[in-house]
Amino acid sequence: HISDYAFHGCSSIESVDIPNSVTSIGRYAFESCTGITNVTFANSMTTIGESAFADCSSLTSISLPGDIRTISASMFRGCSNLQQIVLPDGVETIGSRAFSNCTSLERITIPGSVKTIQFAAFWQTGLKQICFEGDAPNFLANLDPDLDCGPDSLVFRDVTATAYYPAGNKTWTYDVMQDYGGAITWLPYCYDGHTEVKDAAVAATCTKTGLTEGKHCSVCDTILVKQEVIPSKGH
Repeated sequence: HISDYAFHGCSSIESVDIPNSVTSIGRYAFESCTGITNVTFANSMTTIGESAFADCSSLTSISLPGDIRTISASMFRGCSNLQQIVLPDGVETIGSRAFSNCTSLERITIPGSVKTIQFAAFWQTGLKQICFEGDAPNFLANLDPDLDCGPDSLVFRDVTATAYYPAGNKTWTYDVMQDYGGAITWLPYCYDGHTEVKDAAVAATCTKTGLTEGKHCSVCDTILVKQEVIPSKGH
């Protein structure tokens, strides 16, 4: 075990390699270690505490071990240079403000195992693309008005992004999508493969342009083969 606050504020640490003997990291263990650029987790890791890597502003990417079930509250809050995070299948909960103020994080995939996302989890991130792989997770609102993110801080507050959800999955209703906040454009996608439909070619004439044959998915409308314009032939 790595204890609470063990390396808090040790700004000269540049790399962390967690040995296989460690199964848990305590709260705030590496918070404000602003020099850390790389963390290698042991496969034995099951628990990482609240704010364990908060404000590690030089951290650029993270791949979490497969047995992690909870992304704790504020775990990576303020990691302003974090560009890539791999959430393993099996994660069930993303805690409050887990990735808030990760302003360089532009894309994330939410595994189908995630059942709950707590308030402000992605508040003020740089997200542009979000991909949900399973059922719509439950959203837990902030019930504590004393917290600095406010009582109405939804999951994607202050985020403008495109979010994709599995086409045909009935848990994704219009009302559910509104619960996540932000300026989100919601689009269905076919996780298990597209159903192709042909878009017929249109012959060009002497005065009108035509189109080549195309293809799109009949389920989520994704364009699989783009139709190209055929110039008019002229007289």
